Amino acid sequence: MPRSKERSSTSGSSSPRSPRLLPESKPHSAAAGLAARAATSSNPHLRAAGDLERPPPPPLYLTTMPSPRTPRSRPGGYYGICRPSLARVHAPTPSSMSSGGGGGGGDPLKSFASHYSERRQQLLDFFIEYTVSSVKTAFYKVQAASAKETGSPSFEIHFNHILEYNKELAFAIFNSQDRFNEWVYPTVYQFLTSEGIAKNVVERMKITFHTMPLSIEDFLREHGSLISIKSIFGGSFKLCVAHDIGMVLVHGFLEEIFSNHRKCRTWNGGFNISDMVVVNSTECRITKKSTRGGSHCTAKDLHRIGEIFMPMFSCNRGMALYFDVLQKDLSMASENEVKEEWFWEYLLSHPALKQSMARYYLECGLQYAAITFEGSGMPIQSILGVYSDWKALIPIELTENTPITDFSLYKVFWSKCEPTEGVDDPFAATVGGLLAYKGNFLQHGDEYVKVHDHSELEQFAAKTFPQALPNILRKLLRDCKTHMNEPLMVLWKAYHASRMGSDVNTEGRTGICISFSEEGR
Repeated sequence: MPRSKERSSTSGSSSPRSPRLLPESKPHSAAAGLAARAATSSNPHLRAAGDLERPPPPPLYLTTMPSPRTPRSRPGGYYGICRPSLARVHAPTPSSMSSGGGGGGGDPLKSFASHYSERRQQLLDFFIEYTVSSVKTAFYKVQAASAKETGSPSFEIHFNHILEYNKELAFAIFNSQDRFNEWVYPTVYQFLTSEGIAKNVVERMKITFHTMPLSIEDFLREHGSLISIKSIFGGSFKLCVAHDIGMVLVHGFLEEIFSNHRKCRTWNGGFNISDMVVVNSTECRITKKSTRGGSHCTAKDLHRIGEIFMPMFSCNRGMALYFDVLQKDLSMASENEVKEEWFWEYLLSHPALKQSMARYYLECGLQYAAITFEGSGMPIQSILGVYSDWKALIPIELTENTPITDFSLYKVFWSKCEPTEGVDDPFAATVGGLLAYKGNFLQHGDEYVKVHDHSELEQFAAKTFPQALPNILRKLLRDCKTHMNEPLMVLWKAYHASRMGSDVNTEGRTGICISFSEEGR
């Protein structure tokens, strides 16, 4: 593959010059056609072309590689994130690309790459310029030199490197998995041969992209439902709970929106589930390009997240714990709220997105930390002293037919005194009274009802008083954050930093592999 006589360099960069793209000429009619396309995945972004032929030399295969952790088999026996489609694309051979081809007498890259010339140049620049950490030598030039010296039959490209270098380029590659021969293959081939690797060696090399993203559809297909029905109190009560995987997804895309918001960029609510992917286990990305926009546009992004994800957290037992509140917070997010740091801190630490025991320790600690709360600005009473009619949920008396759940609520309420005439209620009808009652229920409820662990008490309290904790956190962050005392600040930071579990394990996944030669050759 001869180089063009012209050479170019990145403006303002001291890095080595990138080779120019191959000259374009008229396409070979036989090489330019798309014979057939039949999708085997519901998501068009995840169709990888199969049996890509280059007549007459060996065909270009685009297949998937098995994951090192032996993932579940796909239909047809394939593994990994990409299923081969039934498309058969007639791609040019390396020799025809360099010589101008035969038959049609023209360069077939014109039809394939005319719309990808910018992306091809970006990919070439990536190979020549990308460095890892403080190492100054270009990473992939070193890889190519090593492959040349050892005669390695493979060349590995890490998707995370491309994502770090150029996000738009990374997702252009991801979204082109059924069109790799149009621009990705020729660019990789051109880079390797420009680094001195013989053409006949390159033609037999396998180019592997590691840690390719998963679409939301495939992510859910692999990991299953976001929710489940849980039985608590010895099977006497059932409720809907979110899995860690669901919390990870929603939290990750809220972080993606917040990250862009801080750069004054937004999608104005104009993205769909097909634009959303999971990269390297838990990094959530929106592949559609964001634009500059105001806070009203960011509010629409939050509305859109709610529209996409909240229905996934509903079942015949209602929504998963606290997700009804999160749904309202997202759908009613205002232009003014999204401008405030406290609002984003609240969303990213929302009770719906935290594990049960993280909420348990927070609520148990809040009542004690609040006792010593002092502030020169806003006193804690601005939150705790607000009236609340929560006591209407506590049974007035016990009967033979009182459910065990109501029995436990009643017994904790009257645990320190008997409900006799003239005895004042032990808890006030305020937010502070509810906070104190919930603290007692979480720590002593197991004296009155059978539980497997204390998370059952927290989950039942969350189901019974769904607005309590979110409302306290909203007001605490909005009105009193700067006046938190040390115990309260330590408590909040521990809760804020708590993470979901590790049931989302896609790390180390191999993405796709381009074979420049026939299988087994």
